[in-house]
Amino acid sequence: MKLNRISERNYYRKLPKNSIIYGRFKNDFQSNCFLYKLAKHNSISKKDIKFLKKLGFKLCYSYEMLDFENREFTINGYKKIKSDIERVIFSGFDYICVSNPYVIEMICNEYRKKINLVISANLEINSPRGKLFFEVLNDTSSISHLIVSQNHLNLFRLKKIKEVFKGVNVVLEIDRLASDNQIIHEHYYNVLYGYYQRGVKKYLKKFVRENLEYFKTPKDLIYLETGINYKVGEIIADSKLVLKKS
Repeated sequence: MKLNRISERNYYRKLPKNSIIYGRFKNDFQSNCFLYKLAKHNSISKKDIKFLKKLGFKLCYSYEMLDFENREFTINGYKKIKSDIERVIFSGFDYICVSNPYVIEMICNEYRKKINLVISANLEINSPRGKLFFEVLNDTSSISHLIVSQNHLNLFRLKKIKEVFKGVNVVLEIDRLASDNQIIHEHYYNVLYGYYQRGVKKYLKKFVRENLEYFKTPKDLIYLETGINYKVGEIIADSKLVLKKS
């Protein structure tokens, strides 16, 4: 089960002990991401890490910014990403959740056996054909979990995904807006996980309101399947930023 970082400590004491808790530091290479910039109060501290570890939870670092505007391909960007990853490992995180293909490849090549890699739903591997992405990587031994979004998803596809990714824990996302319209869901999450700009929050609310017919309702989502992990609670995000459909 994937759960978000929230401040109420009594909440964590009631969770199943096999839960994996998401978190991120206040400042890292994604600090200008719209979603994270406005949710800094939900960042994790060393004190939080110690508390959660004491309760027996595993921790996953959220490194899910989609597009670094090619900064990751510069020497300075490469060094900053490496610094972030090494800080995550040193701080005691068990997993790191990534959506950027370049960063995924970097972790597979340079940090295997040092931290487990969770493939973010932002990468949109939600069909058996997504296995092709894994096949171009030099080493996939670090990949422990694959988060699958509900975009274009049905029970038949989910069954095939579980068959194809036998060596990986499949996690089904049930907490975010989903749509079978490619343009709608791609645009929404590109903005949400993109760079901070003034007026974006207002723009997203307007975008959802005007395109409500294209988003799935709760009854359209898959959430009662057994033998699968679920992610609930948008990753370390302010509930006012991640727009829910009633």
